[in-house]
Amino acid sequence: MKQLCAVFCVTFLFFTALNCDAYMIGGSGNQVQPEVARSENSYIVVTENRQENDFTISSILKYRIYDTNGNPLGSYHVISSGGDYYANPVVECNGENYLIAWASKSKQIMGQFISLTGEQIGSSFVIESDYLFMGFPNKVEIASDGFNYFVIYDVSYHARELFGRIVTSETSISERIDIARSNFVYDFSIASNRYPYSDTYRTYLITWSEYPYNGGYYNVYGALYSSTGTPLVAKQQVNQNNQYSYNNANHVSVACNGYNYLVVWDDKQNNTGIKGRSIISYYPNGSNLYFYQNEFQVSENTSSEYETSPNVSAGNGWKFLVSWQTEDTDGFNIYGRFIYWSGTPYTNEFRLNAETQRDQQCPAVTGAGYYHQNYSDPNYLAVWQSNSNDMGYEHRSKFRYDIFGGLYSITDMTPKDDPAE
Repeated sequence: MKQLCAVFCVTFLFFTALNCDAYMIGGSGNQVQPEVARSENSYIVVTENRQENDFTISSILKYRIYDTNGNPLGSYHVISSGGDYYANPVVECNGENYLIAWASKSKQIMGQFISLTGEQIGSSFVIESDYLFMGFPNKVEIASDGFNYFVIYDVSYHARELFGRIVTSETSISERIDIARSNFVYDFSIASNRYPYSDTYRTYLITWSEYPYNGGYYNVYGALYSSTGTPLVAKQQVNQNNQYSYNNANHVSVACNGYNYLVVWDDKQNNTGIKGRSIISYYPNGSNLYFYQNEFQVSENTSSEYETSPNVSAGNGWKFLVSWQTEDTDGFNIYGRFIYWSGTPYTNEFRLNAETQRDQQCPAVTGAGYYHQNYSDPNYLAVWQSNSNDMGYEHRSKFRYDIFGGLYSITDMTPKDDPAE
């Protein structure tokens, strides 16, 4: 799921964990914030290529399909160009197609369906019109229950509020769903359990960090929705041990393995790293979230590192991979840790990036969930942004950011970002 990272990129390079080959996806320009999703037999990687000159900034949205070994299946594709400055694209798969969603310069939330082999299905379409927006939407997030998509987005109105719509097709979009009103929503995320046994228990968990309109503290909240967007369990606080001041709002990410949701967030105020909490995905009484246990520590934080922007995905064997960016003695690096569904650490934390150092940011990760026939696939795909002037390596672009990544598993946690010459 996407984090709020305002940094730029130039070329998109994807490196497999198997042979460290480099693949260019985007060409020249400033590419921003990669997003990833998984189908049964492929990955999709989406980027925003920001075009700048002396007077204007516009964006080109691009994507490319890869097989499960990291090999590109065809060239990159362009979705939208010329004007979508606030693009911040996100992507998800329902098993039959992908949906890419983004916020446009014209203050609309847009969408585009993509086939599993990479072809665009129809034209881009409007998910949310612009009449409600007083300012530009800051972020978009997306999840799927295996049938439809739930697209959520914030609105800068009297406060910064959170809304959503269920998307079935270009012409079948639900009424607007109110999620968080009257306060300042900072970051948010959404996931679905895609429950394998009964449609009755297909749910979405929406999580967000929120600051009270009249002042107070940021906290992390969650609310459970049905597959049709009907509220099942109202807003409840997820974090337990800390309250966060105005200048230390939380980044939030959530994923589900079909049974448990894992919510993760950063604790910037107290500099104690990445926190998490597990929530059972069905609702026992319709009034409370079913927390599996108390808040727990995800990262091996010693209070000497600044850790932020967590991103989490479920995959093989009821395990989650949590990734985040850490500022340590080498600058910002990307770290990760495999966590069991109960919140118990499955491995020690490890560094995902190898030679590049100093300025690695905005990780995104996806794995093969139980809803894929390839559930036995142990790999997770992680990607992140890397400064072109990092210590120890000079990138091809020679300007700002490239994007690196690789495949990781509990038996292969080797840092990966060595380019092919």
